[in-house]
Amino acid sequence: MVTPVIMPKFGMAQEEATIVRWYKQEGDRVEQGEPLLEVMTDKVNMDVEAPASGVLLKAKYDPDDVVPVTVVIAYIGAPGEEIPEAEAATLTERAQPVVAAAKAPLGLARAATAKVKATPAARRLAREKGIDLSLISGTGPDGMVRTEDVEAFVPLEAPAEGELVPLKGVRKIIAERMASSWQAAPHISFTVTIDMTEAEARRLAWNEETAEGEARLSVTGLLIKAVAELLPQHRYVNASLRGGEVLLHEAVNVGMAVAREEGLIVPVVKGADRLTLGDVASKCADLAERARQGKLAPDDVTGGTFTVSNLGMFGVEQFNPIINPPESAILAVGTLAAEPVVVGEEVAIRQRMRITLAVDHRVADGALAGQFLADLKGALEAPDALFA
Repeated sequence: MVTPVIMPKFGMAQEEATIVRWYKQEGDRVEQGEPLLEVMTDKVNMDVEAPASGVLLKAKYDPDDVVPVTVVIAYIGAPGEEIPEAEAATLTERAQPVVAAAKAPLGLARAATAKVKATPAARRLAREKGIDLSLISGTGPDGMVRTEDVEAFVPLEAPAEGELVPLKGVRKIIAERMASSWQAAPHISFTVTIDMTEAEARRLAWNEETAEGEARLSVTGLLIKAVAELLPQHRYVNASLRGGEVLLHEAVNVGMAVAREEGLIVPVVKGADRLTLGDVASKCADLAERARQGKLAPDDVTGGTFTVSNLGMFGVEQFNPIINPPESAILAVGTLAAEPVVVGEEVAIRQRMRITLAVDHRVADGALAGQFLADLKGALEAPDALFA
């Protein structure tokens, strides 16, 4: 008996997923519960397990194809068993417009791309080259685009040199989400300089006393703890805009931006205001490690109410971040550096750091943002409470 494999739904709001890779090829033996393919949602990468044992009779979609949830993506059965062609054709017809639209490079006419007549080989080649099929004149029957047409196509504005890399996968999702955030939310940013001399000395001493095998406290972890302590008193910084209303979150779930080769991801330290400093350090270390290994679960990257993005380790002194929707604020952290500062009538070397708070001006104004930064500066420059 042929068993269909459907694109699963990993989250309530999920509508589609991108196929990353197939672990099995057509004709390969698979066992029930064995990972069959890897897919990517707008949050994390997940494995899809085989729902039955048998042979992979048909894999209907290729890597980078975007497929709606609940659509059949493969069939498993006995060797030589026939696939129900009528069902396969109906499902393919329903899914194809979404898949074709998702393949189009960002900023091009997706609806037009989905309607272009082209051979499967031509579509695959165009996707690899990052070419919008709607820009190509086909020489096949009824104007169908063939492989030869894609190979002969030269974009009018193609650079004389360089490599054209398709915007796809995680980077495509990031591009779309950040462009949407920047266009929808009126960002305003505020920067303050914090004297981290005492806090950094306490952090280093903390790590010196940390037992072997326990997580060390990073600057990001310290910032997350400091932010979490303040957010319950600054509710409009810990909020989301829902239609014409502002949702003031009760939970304090602080996201930490983690850079990976394939793109940025923001795992969430949930209930950070209720965690000890040691708990925050352990949680941050665990999330960062699993993020880099691609082992985050959907629950690890959902539910954030505020985000901390630290680029200090790259020597970045200051930057203006883009809010991570549906949140209304994000904190950008610059590098920690020794600087000469006038203290009283003398010049002293102090450890200083610039942080920038970006807020959605529809939710919070300058006074609210300024008060939050003032309180955060105070908490970090007199860190006894944080290390208590």
